[in-house]
Amino acid sequence: MRKDVQRQCHRCIFCLKAKSKTMPHGLYIPLPLACAPWEDIIMHFILGLSETSICMVVDIFSKMTRFILCHKVDDANNISKLFFREAV
Repeated sequence: MRKDVQRQCHRCIFCLKAKSKTMPHGLYIPLPLACAPWEDIIMHFILGLSETSICMVVDIFSKMTRFILCHKVDDANNISKLFFREAV
């Protein structure tokens, strides 16, 4: 059974790509720490609701959040207008 598993892993393209030695990932570098509120933010979108979605803006320094209600069909232009109106 062990030989069968090894043979399958050596033939599987996804396994070979995941275990590739030619492109090492390098060292992981932590994100820089924020020095003041609202200098560094992250945005998440909560999808899966009926016709709406929620844009969640989180300040990394203070962990303060803003929840912005938006539509699923909104494009980047509408999202940026909502962001500047509600968060900025």
